[in-house]
Amino acid sequence: MFTSISWHSYLVGVGAFLVLYYAVIGLKFYRKELKRLFNPKSSEVLVTQGLEDSQLKIADDFQDVENLITRVKEVFELAGKEGLNKSEVEDFLALVFSDFFTIKDKGLRASVNEFVVPEAEKMENFELDIEEVGQLWDR
Repeated sequence: MFTSISWHSYLVGVGAFLVLYYAVIGLKFYRKELKRLFNPKSSEVLVTQGLEDSQLKIADDFQDVENLITRVKEVFELAGKEGLNKSEVEDFLALVFSDFFTIKDKGLRASVNEFVVPEAEKMENFELDIEEVGQLWDR
């Protein structure tokens, strides 16, 4: 049995290791929160940071919409080249919409639906209306 280290020394060593470990994890993953906690800022700076965060979220949303529109265009291009029927295009669109679930519950969904309808009208084989496109989000 290992008897050269006392329980007291062992517990102090383990405690020091745990403090160091959680300090490293805290600094690595929670740097912003720790800075905010230990560096009190005026409410004006906090409001400015909140505005910047919301602007970044809006920019991310618009980037998602742009990516979605690109994918929708690709679906219609594929449908034109391959001669897909209406149900196949609807299946493809439902798959594309499921990839962009963050847009599903936002007001941007209506804009995307309004974009899809004229794109579908360009196709010779079929047409989609707003209600049909709206149902594709829920598949």
